[in-house]
Amino acid sequence: ELEGRTGDIPVKMLIDAGIFGAFINHPNNKMTLADIERTVRIARTLRLYTVVFSNNVAVSAAISKTDPNAIAFSSPELLREDISVSTAQSEIIENHVKRIAMENSRVVSLCATGIKIPKDIVKALELGAHGAIISDAFIKSKRPENTLTEFVTAAIEVTK
Repeated sequence: ELEGRTGDIPVKMLIDAGIFGAFINHPNNKMTLADIERTVRIARTLRLYTVVFSNNVAVSAAISKTDPNAIAFSSPELLREDISVSTAQSEIIENHVKRIAMENSRVVSLCATGIKIPKDIVKALELGAHGAIISDAFIKSKRPENTLTEFVTAAIEVTK
């Protein structure tokens, strides 16, 4: 559907605004799997890049089958303020990455929680994620430009 509801943005409006991608199933706007599949299908026909959020390995596997461009995965273990990717159990990241790749090797895996310092991006990439979402670290920063530069520099260094 190209229509929106309160709290949603119609896809046509995104395209008209020059947006080239969309977050789907964001934790602040959860969707059913059927709605995710329909939204991904519509977005893909309109050539929008799709990033679908997932909160556990089973959901990541199911979402992979809807053929999004990327899955931004999180895990309850990484939602705590005191846990970051670099200090968490590596299986949390590895399980998501492996399951997404098993279901659909074309889907990009993004670590969506536990990214607090540049070292966390390095660890996520070392564990197989293709990238990361750095929302809180960036939003809460007193100097967001510097924070972004530090994270990007860390990601570039590990991928050389």
